[in-house]
Amino acid sequence: KSNAPDPIITRVSDEFLDIEHVKSTLKPTSRAYALIVGIRRYRHLKGPRFADTDAKQIYRMLVKRAGFKNDNAHIRLRLNQDASVGTLYNDLEWLVRKAKLNPDAKIFFYFSGHGSPVTEGQNIKDGLLVPYEATLDGLNDRTAISLSYLRKKFSALKNKNVVCLLDACFSGTGKSVTGMKLIRPKINRSLLSCNKLFISAAAADRPAEEYAPGRQGAFTYFFLKAMLGEGDVNRDGWVDTKEAFDYARAKLMALDYDQNPQMSADVRIKLARVRQ
Repeated sequence: KSNAPDPIITRVSDEFLDIEHVKSTLKPTSRAYALIVGIRRYRHLKGPRFADTDAKQIYRMLVKRAGFKNDNAHIRLRLNQDASVGTLYNDLEWLVRKAKLNPDAKIFFYFSGHGSPVTEGQNIKDGLLVPYEATLDGLNDRTAISLSYLRKKFSALKNKNVVCLLDACFSGTGKSVTGMKLIRPKINRSLLSCNKLFISAAAADRPAEEYAPGRQGAFTYFFLKAMLGEGDVNRDGWVDTKEAFDYARAKLMALDYDQNPQMSADVRIKLARVRQ
């Protein structure tokens, strides 16, 4: 096996988003909390190539352009082996607790890694976010994070500005893992349905793919590019959730990606300040 670098990534690495060195546009606020998860190196599974990079880039963007404090009291970053199921459940409880104590705070949860469908016959009735130590034959709502758990926890919050952004899929293909072959699965349309904003990189029956030129998950890459300024359609100096979603979706469609990203509601939550 050759140790040479990936020729595609090497050739087009100039498309990598250098978020680390962009100018900060917002002063950090104590009223913003986030949990950011990216798993590329699983203990037992082959992970998505850029999932940990996705998480680091989202973290950088929240600190640079969204006013999140760069400390563990306000934003937690869990990569690879640090994203065990126990740690993730504890961190989610921390995030929910902070939200309840600060009902005017902005709350952000991001996950990049494997998803898995929960099936009943040929129906997909729920989805799982797969933690670091998971095995294919042991996936359930105790060994992974279920979407139904996230919906229940977030829907109980009084906070208006809650964003759950998932770059995973639940179809059994792409960034999804499953122990069974799915044939024309029927989708539970309430998979993302919630009174809070859920954004998924792919529909439940579609794969979430990578964008090799940018060395990231495809949806996350273009979502971040929107937050850098290209998504500011109304030129108000901000990129909101609807603008970022529409920008990323349009870019994926133009590149013939078959992901069909989903947004639970056309909610406009201000995400990134692109001009001071």
